[in-house]
Amino acid sequence: MCNALQGVNFRRFLPLLPALLFVPVLCGTAHSKPLRSLGEIPVAASPYVERALQDLNRLLEAEDATFDPAQGTICPGGPDELARAAVGPTAYERTYNTASMRKFNEKAIRREVVLSMIDGECPRDGLLNGPVEMILRTWTVSDIQNGMESDSLLTYRTSSVFVNGEPVGDPTYFNQMRNTIYQRLLNGERVERRFTEDAAETYYGAGYGGGWLPDGRQTTPTVGFSVGSVKHIVSVSVVTPDPNGLPMTESYHDGALSFRILSIDAHHTVMESFHEGRLAGKIHMKDGDLHGWQEIYAEDIPTIRNCYQHGEIVKAVDCPSD
Repeated sequence: MCNALQGVNFRRFLPLLPALLFVPVLCGTAHSKPLRSLGEIPVAASPYVERALQDLNRLLEAEDATFDPAQGTICPGGPDELARAAVGPTAYERTYNTASMRKFNEKAIRREVVLSMIDGECPRDGLLNGPVEMILRTWTVSDIQNGMESDSLLTYRTSSVFVNGEPVGDPTYFNQMRNTIYQRLLNGERVERRFTEDAAETYYGAGYGGGWLPDGRQTTPTVGFSVGSVKHIVSVSVVTPDPNGLPMTESYHDGALSFRILSIDAHHTVMESFHEGRLAGKIHMKDGDLHGWQEIYAEDIPTIRNCYQHGEIVKAVDCPSD
């Protein structure tokens, strides 16, 4: 479930989502047996099933080798400059240069971004052009609380065509996500902490489609598949835009759990969760923070409602989400 929930901000370059960033998992090793099935998936993802099964098995077998930046030419530049070039200016403004992402980066104790070109040239004047294959690696160390730190390594490998800095057509994305939680001791030493059995997972993803236009609009759904290296639990994401590019409806499927996320505008998001097809919860978010009613639905108990304003729980009768 955490897999799917954490991908809210990655609507374009990281459609793999479960992906996408901020998943609290730890370093693991690939499972010895191949993945034989993707399980039950949404209809929109069905055209990519065979391809995704092959790609995910290849990623699981290769482990780190697919995502090693040393395979290409390392491009010069700062973290924000390289991220903007890799995803394109339009996607950068919509997903990276937002209040929630700036807040996340401000909490980082350390943040490094590496852009490696496997094929094609490094950005010129901050923009990519022509056919490219590249690896974008982001390493972030963030302070959580009570001396605990999150050490996240997120790596993406993509093949795409760029026109005036914007990706066009139907790019293919692969990603690897690994996150370690440490407890910092009084003597400065860091000790690894594992809180759940999922802590041994490394997540691999593959994403397809999008139909990107030069002006940054998405015309067809983007479909992403993610699998854990140990349990082999597959989750699927589908990102469907309206004809103008926004709002975008994102749906995630992780076994009996599924999620639907509607981007109201650049600042507001509504997320619904379902268990075996039944609505289980609904939350409102503004700039990445809970803002509005959080509602939890269960069969045997009354609806639970909590009011949040700018990420803080408050007591209220009216709970605006604007």
